[in-house]
Amino acid sequence: MAQKILLGDEAVAQAALDAGISCAYSYPGTPSTEIMAYIQKHNPQQIRANWCPNEKVALEEALGVSYSGCRCLVSMKHVGLNVAADPFLNASLIKINGGLVLAVADDPGIHSSQNEQDSRIYAEFAQVICLEPTDLQQCYDLTRQAFELSEQNQMPVLLRLVTRLAHSRSGLELEGSIPIINTNHDSSRQDWVLIPKTSVRLNQELRHNYQALAVGQTEGNNNQTVATQQSLGIIASGIGVNYAQEACSSLGINPDLHMINFYPANLARIREFIDQHDQILIVEEGSPWLENKIRGLGRENEMIKGKIDGSLPPTGELNTEMLLSFLSEDSCQKSAGATNLKIKLPARPPQLCQGCSHRDVFRALQKVRANYDSVRIFGDIGCYALGYAPPFELIDTIVCMGASIGMAKGAADATSCKTIAVIGDSTFLHTGMQALLDAAKHQANILVCILNNSTTAMTGGQPLHLDGEQLPKLVLALGVEQEHLLLEEALPSRVDELAELLTLELEYKGVSVLIANRPCIQIARGR
Repeated sequence: MAQKILLGDEAVAQAALDAGISCAYSYPGTPSTEIMAYIQKHNPQQIRANWCPNEKVALEEALGVSYSGCRCLVSMKHVGLNVAADPFLNASLIKINGGLVLAVADDPGIHSSQNEQDSRIYAEFAQVICLEPTDLQQCYDLTRQAFELSEQNQMPVLLRLVTRLAHSRSGLELEGSIPIINTNHDSSRQDWVLIPKTSVRLNQELRHNYQALAVGQTEGNNNQTVATQQSLGIIASGIGVNYAQEACSSLGINPDLHMINFYPANLARIREFIDQHDQILIVEEGSPWLENKIRGLGRENEMIKGKIDGSLPPTGELNTEMLLSFLSEDSCQKSAGATNLKIKLPARPPQLCQGCSHRDVFRALQKVRANYDSVRIFGDIGCYALGYAPPFELIDTIVCMGASIGMAKGAADATSCKTIAVIGDSTFLHTGMQALLDAAKHQANILVCILNNSTTAMTGGQPLHLDGEQLPKLVLALGVEQEHLLLEEALPSRVDELAELLTLELEYKGVSVLIANRPCIQIARGR
């Protein structure tokens, strides 16, 4: 076997390449971005590996690959799965042909996201297999296994990563790669056309197969139990297995451990494990999803410890120290087992790069707001979200990708006052266009500032699907009037001029759009 040092994201990418994928699709988003970046850089067979306008498009293209009998990897962050939810939930009904794997990276602790939602819940909602790696080696091994499971069970497989795994680095054992796979199976129309007649049958088959998976698949090598007949039993999933093992090793204790990295979990085996112990600790990263299921097995809740009863923190990332706090019988044992370092580090809030074009637009908006104190500014997801923080303190709302324009329209509809939306070029193409189409249709009283820095800057500078010359044509095609489309260069020397132009458009009753152009300073520097 070959050995290689890789990030968790890179291990997933390498495994997909080694598993014979034909295509890979993604929309950038931390902590999943490095998956596609690695495939594009290490692509000896020159497979198609594309950034897509959004996650919905990425998954739909992957479905076309699977329909054609080839394997495909789709990668996204957890909130990206919200965007792809429509095809994802319907894809569970059809009979997958070529293996289809969704690598979804959750962000416990909200390092770079809006929330810390748990993608395992989506997998159960869709009734598809979910694999949750324990360590970086499993990031590789389970990705390869996921393609086989997808083809065997004719369903998409969701591979759930978390930030700490995605961005950790370790040496891995790699298996040999296989040629690009084409199953050469014809996809039946009866299994791919979701109309009521076929969907009723496919839904019944899906429910039956999903229930069978909990009993059949988990009796293999995925979910394992290490039993030593102790009074305390630990049920741990994913990276929680690592935290549990490290804490127990530090304290010199050896409780029984039931490890889970395959869902649907076999609840009968979990019930047997619980019956053998006086107390159970449940260790899982994310929501207490597994804990809720275990508490529903009818055992005394007093013996079940986890996030719900406060034994472990209900939000944020887990770590070994949290488990030490629970597992230690007294402070002496705790101090003997591990050193508890409490170092208060100075805050280092993020800020826009010096020379960033967004700064010039925000300075202009500050001048505008000085004269229009009641105007509301709706923000979006991207570097420009930092307009919320000092020194600008302009943005009033940030909710999700593309929400700024729709929320600005809604507020204008409700108040009859002019509102402002601030959105980046990539986010506008992701899910902002539809809201502008609606605003133009109804002549909403809004001013939209599209910050065009010619890249998806926040995630590393991925290319856009339109260049600077095409973007104004798109805005006009969506229904914005030519005389209220401003194309301006964002420069420090033009802040006052920009402020004057924005002020004039605030007096106009209808849709105005400013496209503020200047390349990202990091891209301009060649980074």
